[in-house]
Amino acid sequence: RELDRLVQAAGTPSSGVDPSAAEAARIALAQASQSRDRASVLLESLKTVTRLDATRVADALKAGSAALVLAPQGKGVVAIDPPSVLPSAAWLDAAQASNNDLRRRVEDILATSIASLASPVRPVLVIMHAEQRPMLFEAGWTDALRERLALRGVDCVEWCVNSAPAPDLAGLQDAANRPKVYLTLATNDAAAAPAQGALTGAQRASKLAEEASRLLDAGQPMIVSLAPSMLPTYGEKDPMAKVLEKYGLDAQTGKPLLTEVMTPRGRTAETDRIVQGTIPGDSAHPLAGAVRGVPTYLTWAVPIEKTDANGWNAWPILTVPVSAANPPTTWGESEWQRFRSVRREERSLMPDAPAFSPGRDSAAPARPITGADGWVVVAAAEGKPMAEGPGSSRVVVVGSNDWFIDQVTQQGTVVDGRPTFQNPGNFELLENAILWLTHEDELIAQSATARATPIVRPIPDGPLRTLRIAVIAGLPALVLVTGGLLRAMRR
Repeated sequence: RELDRLVQAAGTPSSGVDPSAAEAARIALAQASQSRDRASVLLESLKTVTRLDATRVADALKAGSAALVLAPQGKGVVAIDPPSVLPSAAWLDAAQASNNDLRRRVEDILATSIASLASPVRPVLVIMHAEQRPMLFEAGWTDALRERLALRGVDCVEWCVNSAPAPDLAGLQDAANRPKVYLTLATNDAAAAPAQGALTGAQRASKLAEEASRLLDAGQPMIVSLAPSMLPTYGEKDPMAKVLEKYGLDAQTGKPLLTEVMTPRGRTAETDRIVQGTIPGDSAHPLAGAVRGVPTYLTWAVPIEKTDANGWNAWPILTVPVSAANPPTTWGESEWQRFRSVRREERSLMPDAPAFSPGRDSAAPARPITGADGWVVVAAAEGKPMAEGPGSSRVVVVGSNDWFIDQVTQQGTVVDGRPTFQNPGNFELLENAILWLTHEDELIAQSATARATPIVRPIPDGPLRTLRIAVIAGLPALVLVTGGLLRAMRR
């Protein structure tokens, strides 16, 4: 600034500045401006450089102690907060944790740390929806999800397709070079426009499907969440289901699965279900093995069938058994709209709960995915992207909409006096789906915490029917036979 002032003053006759000094100031000012511009360019480039592991470790150790996990040949380092591995006795007493719980906790943390060092991939999960404005992070619906994924090196970003043409990745380090995995949150297409000039639910569903189609055609990995749709009732195709047809999957969004149940108030239908993977691990998709036997909670499950899309392969991940009863106790319901408008706890009071109707409802899948042993509610597909691009494109479809939010994943229960999560399969499905979509197949596995919940698998219809007959008729028959033998012995 002083040089600039001196140069400007030299142009005034009454300034009294020596001309030779003014000329020297002009030369110095030009050199200073060039140096300032070069420094600005270097500063901007430094902002994009990944921080060295040594500096990150130094910052962590300045703040306190840390357990370090070192990769060989300087490939990386992970710092672990010691209380997370070895919690205090007060924490153990408050959590009522046993030695087995502590071992699973340590195994999970160390396995996650080693996996993050073994793979340089740091995906970004983009949760995309077509609501009126961004609201997931603000409402706190995904706090536990983001915290858990952060431990695995995955950052979460919310993208409202109605308010922004692309997700905002400005706050993420090295965002341009990191793979993006998109996760859709379906829109209620029966919703009216909240205000004049706003989009209706059907229009917002179409907008979300357009963005999803554009990304899938470009080969971007995606997890598609499905919700029941009103549009098939009027003879129209659900926009998202129409998009998936190109990728070998046919989402039956017009016929969600219902199951008949008996309550003290009488007969009603259940819309939510806990699904445990039953597909044999030796012949299944890697994701099927990751969620095999682990409870996964799905609301308003939408069945998924196959199409004849060329070049695409589809696999079942989670299935719901087909009912062997006549009429079936689990079926695809076509007239579910009124039932869904009633609160779940009040549905048992309805005198006309949905029931299976031949010719209108579905008793079994019309075109089941190869390898499926029932209704497919989670499927994976792989093939060449519609647009020109290297490698294969992958997509995972979940026949439920709110399966990843905290209200579902954080449902807890107490087993033998120990609190535990009731639905560990939801997070297992999401984490391993991200690994598969980013082609990290070798890292797909069940975490130690997924096995912390005691599991009693559901009994199939055949053995269950045999067990019922044995209990009802077998015990009286055994009593009669025993009495006959005792009487014969006394004679």
